[in-house]
Amino acid sequence: FPSKRRFYPFGEKMKIRNRLLLNRDYLKKKAVVSGHPTELTVELTNYCNLDCVFCPHAKMTRPKGFMDFRLFKDIVDQVKGYLELIDFDLMGETILHPEIFGIISYCKKSGIKTMLSSNMTVTDTKLAKELISAGLDILTMNIDAATSSTYESLRRGAHFAAVKQNIESILNLSDSRLFKVVQMIYTSVNKYEADAFLKMWQNKGAQYIRLHPYENIDKQLLELNAIP
Repeated sequence: FPSKRRFYPFGEKMKIRNRLLLNRDYLKKKAVVSGHPTELTVELTNYCNLDCVFCPHAKMTRPKGFMDFRLFKDIVDQVKGYLELIDFDLMGETILHPEIFGIISYCKKSGIKTMLSSNMTVTDTKLAKELISAGLDILTMNIDAATSSTYESLRRGAHFAAVKQNIESILNLSDSRLFKVVQMIYTSVNKYEADAFLKMWQNKGAQYIRLHPYENIDKQLLELNAIP
């Protein structure tokens, strides 16, 4: 059969080659691989509007701020040939970054998928639509209980009813471009509501309902660990 020239989107040939290198070196059990990372976690901000019991944010001593857009562009320009996904996460509420839509859009133009995790206190339907328009691929929506009393004892500063409403309104969006995840970080306090949590969000429009066990080595937080 005559060969046909295949069209690959931005950087796809390099990404496929990178994957092949990583898989080859993995199978050969090499300690040093010749490929590059496929995913990158970027902390755009360490500002947060909550004071969660299980989060070390209150103990953070470094200055609070927002990553400069020019710095972020420089990072993307260095990795866009092989990187497949950027996860916006770590010590802050990413959605608070004033240039979040431009940042996501720049990743999209560079052929990199994006993932964002939110406490859903300010991420409503209007904001979600702007995130989708910018090109966000995955949104993880955190609500860590099935009852308001348990939730508000863990996520201090948040209101269960408001967060639940924000999540439900986004799940009702019919736009298939966004992969929607509802997540519960379960601890020794709320793990008894895990089954109720799963039932609460079944058949509501989420592509994935995730139970994420809390594990910490901080001696002051060991009692919160979901698993002893």
